Amino acid sequence: MVFKTVFRHFFGDVIELAEPGFAARVDLTTVEFLDQETFSDFPEGTRKAADLVARLTSRDGEGRIVLVQIEVEGEFRSAMDERAFYYFLYLRAKYRLPVLLIVVFLRGGQKALAMREHVDLTEGVEVCRFRYVAFCLGQSRAEEYLERPQPLAAGLAALMKSQWDPVQKKMRCLRSISHAPVDEARRFLLAKLVDLYVELDEAQTQRFIAETRKDEEVRKMVITWEETLAEREARGEARGEARGEARGEARGEARGLEAMRNSIVRVLQGRLTSVPLSTREKLDAIRSVERLEEILDQALTVSSVDELRLDGETSN
Repeated sequence: MVFKTVFRHFFGDVIELAEPGFAARVDLTTVEFLDQETFSDFPEGTRKAADLVARLTSRDGEGRIVLVQIEVEGEFRSAMDERAFYYFLYLRAKYRLPVLLIVVFLRGGQKALAMREHVDLTEGVEVCRFRYVAFCLGQSRAEEYLERPQPLAAGLAALMKSQWDPVQKKMRCLRSISHAPVDEARRFLLAKLVDLYVELDEAQTQRFIAETRKDEEVRKMVITWEETLAEREARGEARGEARGEARGEARGEARGLEAMRNSIVRVLQGRLTSVPLSTREKLDAIRSVERLEEILDQALTVSSVDELRLDGETSN
C-alpha cells in the first residue's frame, strides 16, 4: 500500500496533523520503527499485520517511551472501534508502554478529526473505556491543509473535499509540494500520491498538461499519464479495477513493470545524480511489481546504489 510507504517517511507529519498536542510532547526526531506486528484471533478469526508501529521518546527530560500505531482504512466503519481496542491491548500487554493509536480513514466518517471510543461492559458495568484518534481525510478540507506547514498535508489534500475542480486541485497540491522543504525523493513520493488520487478525464488531462507548461517546478514532478495508468493496471488499484481491466494482461503487466522501474530510476537520480548501467540491468531482470515496490521503498533512503538489495528477485 502506497500509504504505508508515505506515512513511514512522513511519520512525524501524521502525528502533528492528527494529534498536535501529543506531537508537541514527544521527540519526533527519535522515531524507531518496530518489526511488523501481527494481530490474531480477532472476532472474525483473521490475522492482521499492523501498518506502522513506532517507539518515541517524551520531551519532558525524563526520557519516557511511548508507542504510536498508525493504521490506514479505506472506508470509515464503526466496527473499527472494537478492532482498535484489540490492537491497543496487544501492544500494551506486549511492551508495557503507553500507546497512542491513530486510524487514517481515506473515505467516509462524520468529522475530519475525532476521538472515537470503545466501551467494554460486563453485565452493564463499564470496566474499560478506550479512545483512539480517527483522522478522516474525506471529511477534511483541502484548502485548509494546503496552508499547513507539514509537507505531508499537500499530499493528503488530494483525498480531501475542496471548492476547486480536479485540475485546480491537482495543480495547487503539486505546487505546494514543489516548494516543500524535503528532498527530491520525498517530494516525488508526495507527487505520486496526488497523481494517484486526483482523477482527471480526458479534457481535464489536456487542461492539466497545459497548466504544467506554465510551471516548471510542477512539470518536473509530473508522472506521465501512460505510466500512471500502467501502474494502476499492474497493481489492481484505483480506477483500473473499476474499469474492469485485468491485472494479468500481458501488455498491462509489462507497462506496469516498466513504470515501476522508471520510478525507481527517477528517485535514485534525484538522490544520487546518476544510476549505473549495471543497476538498470538488474532492475530490468526483475519481473515482479511487488518486488520493484520494495526496491522503490529502499531507494527513498539509500545513500548509495550499493545499499540496494537487488538480489532474491522473483517472477510473477
